[in-house]
Amino acid sequence: MSQIGTIRGSGTFIIDGHEGGAVRYEITSRMSGHMVAADGTVTAEPEALLDAFDARKVGIKRDDNAFEIRVIIERLSPGDSSADIVVSGPVEP
Repeated sequence: MSQIGTIRGSGTFIIDGHEGGAVRYEITSRMSGHMVAADGTVTAEPEALLDAFDARKVGIKRDDNAFEIRVIIERLSPGDSSADIVVSGPVEP
């Protein structure tokens, strides 16, 4: 598996269509054969992370207005301010 690149930044959680608080993210894209996968971490207030973990649809609206990144909160421990994510849609620089 080879690394394609990493993006870092800040934005706002979009949780089931509503703004859900500020978030910082770091996402790494990798290629294996013809498949691309992206995952990383997010940092936010614990309440916003819990809301995102429980939601059906979660995105990150980037502060640079480039595009919204669709994510799934993969692992979260109660009270934590960071969580592992898997990207469920396109990632662009």
